[in-house]
Amino acid sequence: RLYTGSVNSELQGAPRTATRVPDLWLLSEEWLAPEAIRRIIERTCEVEGFRASFGPISVEPVFKEGAFRGRYAIKGAQIEGIRSIWVAIVGGRGSFVDCLAYVSREEPEATEAPSLAVEVTKTTDLDTRNAGPGQRAIKFLAILEFYPDVERLYLQEPSRAGLSKETDSEFMDKRLLRTVGVRLDRTDQSQDDSLYPKFRSIDELIAASDQIAAPKTKTNVPVNISKSRDGTAIEITGKLLKSGKFAHDPNKGKLPLRVAALRELGHNGPIVLRNHGLSQHMIGRCKTVRYFTDNDVGLDGVSLPDLWPVGDYWARIVDSEKIGTLLLHSMLEIGGFTILFHNHGGCAKSDVRASDGHFETVPKKTKLPDLVCLDTMRLQLVLVEGEKEENAQAGVKQLDGFGDFEAFLKKLGYRQRPKRCVVTCGPGSALPPGVALHLNTVTGVVKVGRGAPPCFTKALKLASTQ
Repeated sequence: RLYTGSVNSELQGAPRTATRVPDLWLLSEEWLAPEAIRRIIERTCEVEGFRASFGPISVEPVFKEGAFRGRYAIKGAQIEGIRSIWVAIVGGRGSFVDCLAYVSREEPEATEAPSLAVEVTKTTDLDTRNAGPGQRAIKFLAILEFYPDVERLYLQEPSRAGLSKETDSEFMDKRLLRTVGVRLDRTDQSQDDSLYPKFRSIDELIAASDQIAAPKTKTNVPVNISKSRDGTAIEITGKLLKSGKFAHDPNKGKLPLRVAALRELGHNGPIVLRNHGLSQHMIGRCKTVRYFTDNDVGLDGVSLPDLWPVGDYWARIVDSEKIGTLLLHSMLEIGGFTILFHNHGGCAKSDVRASDGHFETVPKKTKLPDLVCLDTMRLQLVLVEGEKEENAQAGVKQLDGFGDFEAFLKKLGYRQRPKRCVVTCGPGSALPPGVALHLNTVTGVVKVGRGAPPCFTKALKLASTQ
């Protein structure tokens, strides 16, 4: 739920008084790795004309008088002309990129345009086509309705599990992103967007599309582009139907991306999508449908709705289970404990760190905890399930479902039996029964239960007295 009140009342809704020196704000809906934070800061400084220097990057929760204030401070980066660097957790309405960067004298508001919009990933098409550059493209297109002039950055982290080879389709999608104005970068700066030249003409785009191998499954449909004989209309084929509904995630981004590239290359005539598989009752309100409507794209055999009103692009949130697990993640790192895996509210799962230091990808269809920590002093493994306060008991019951994940940890060299914990957040002041840690989202007070792992108590003490 998007939240209009705040745990940090001195920030949200406070008078916007002028100060002489601005701050840099990173508004994110997920955990950002230090390498990604550094590159986002660097690029924001390049865009805005600031100079930055760096040491080791850390993300530290801000406490005041023992209470969490709803934001995080970035330490290890200094920017000439910038006072402080903050991270705040926000959420969007189905089209939010991973991070927005603002240079602002006050906490930003959604009506203000950011300096940079960033999508961060270490996923390749070899990992899953459902999270590659083509699928994510719709986010870069949807944001332009709110911030037409924002710089957009596709930032790729190296896959620590070693899955780095690109498919032909992924290479094509990256060239298309470049064609529609998205900048490509990597956190290790091992390559840049010059490796993905923009398409110069519609004919070049069609020729490159024709070279992509057709899908091997009989039920799939190749994504092809063709012109009418007189060149006034263009057809694109591609499946949008999956499991009886409008749910083909890769093509919900890939098809709009091709539309955007065709428009960028000068095609102003009709564009029609065919072989999509959809029926009229499957057409609802989503960012892909909205993009088709707004860009005069027709879907063969169905009608699209008129544009509907939309609200702000983002809002601050506190009523989400990941608010508690993100805070715990940050506190544990300050305490020197090792984070082996994170998947806060399903927003961005990481690879798992094995006992010998290498990383492996979690097997598909494995039920995932939100956070896994290793207390190296006690050699204690901790698995964390995050929940809203009202769902605390449901979270306790879900702890029994991590058997497959624990078996995977054992294969990675961890012989200890993990301690399973529930972490909650919400407006209540009391610690819910069976919960190891609770964040009161009204006062910011954090309470640790008696049966919680010792690392929770130590991490809270260190973080709240920084």
